[in-house]
Amino acid sequence: CGNCKNNLPAIQRLTEKFAKQGLVTVGIHTPEIEIEKKVENVQKAIDKHKITYPVLVDGDYKMWKAFGTQ
Repeated sequence: CGNCKNNLPAIQRLTEKFAKQGLVTVGIHTPEIEIEKKVENVQKAIDKHKITYPVLVDGDYKMWKAFGTQ
């Protein structure tokens, strides 16, 4: 999604900078539109953007709600 693409460079820089100090990055993908709900599409985006950290799919919005995302 657009929000992920906009934040990806900063997240990748932080991940690279602090990984040796123990930072563990985990992405959480909460699909907002139909195309984002297919796991194979999420995997294609992960591959395309060379995301190396694990990405969880929050299809039932549990994490979204837990963090009070709006």
